[in-house]
Amino acid sequence: KGVSNVMISDVRLNDLTNDASMSAFWSAMTPDDSAHRNITFRKVVVMRTKRDGINVHGHVVRWTGEDLHFENQGDDVFAVWGAGGGNVDQTGLGTPYVKCGLANRPATDVVFRRIFAGAGTSSW
Repeated sequence: KGVSNVMISDVRLNDLTNDASMSAFWSAMTPDDSAHRNITFRKVVVMRTKRDGINVHGHVVRWTGEDLHFENQGDDVFAVWGAGGGNVDQTGLGTPYVKCGLANRPATDVVFRRIFAGAGTSSW
């Protein structure tokens, strides 16, 4: 089952070692396709990831990320996906564009506010 009304706040990752997390946030799809709802990711500092900083994946409703600081991410700062298996308007997207082949529902009502992403140059 999906989770509801979750707040992750005031967290720092990877400050004390050179180890990197795979991702700071990743939402897993649920076996019953129920949605994760009302998720807030606030005041999070992540110094290293091997993959995406944030991956909002699948059936997620009302996800908010604010006051986030990411450095040295291995891939995207944030990714939001779950194309729902329907047609996707490719207007303005460069090649190579690949449609997600999964049949899961899309993430909806996703908001990002005040995000810093850098290459490890801050004095944090």
